[in-house]
Amino acid sequence: MTQTSSDDRDRAAAASRLRHDLITPVNHILGFTELLIEEAAERDRGHLVGRLDAVRGLGKEILEGIDHALALASEHGLPADLAGLGQSLIAPCGAIIESCDEVEDAVGQAPDRAFFLGDLAKVRDAAARLAVIAGRLGAGPDAPPG
Repeated sequence: MTQTSSDDRDRAAAASRLRHDLITPVNHILGFTELLIEEAAERDRGHLVGRLDAVRGLGKEILEGIDHALALASEHGLPADLAGLGQSLIAPCGAIIESCDEVEDAVGQAPDRAFFLGDLAKVRDAAARLAVIAGRLGAGPDAPPG
């Protein structure tokens, strides 16, 4: 085995781990938001659906951005612009967290509050985890380890 093929495998493994680390919290955001939308509709909490749909939309935008950045790099055999990708994810993650706060306020003191808050916390936590990863990527390779 040559050093080049070993290096190629190492790069492919690193890219796969990065994609997994980025996509996993996005899948949590999308999945739990979908559950919340369904529950809001079933419980006649239509006023929550629009806000939750906005969170889902942000999650889809993040997913498309990740896919685009990593696919573009892969297609051209170039290293991904990880700093640019990281910086592009920070604002939508913050918007998701803010939207979760708004939904929590809109839930109010209703009897089903605990149900909504549990899944909202999971969405918020996933967005926060993704923001941490994005911040590390956005700092670039010359940043001191965090």
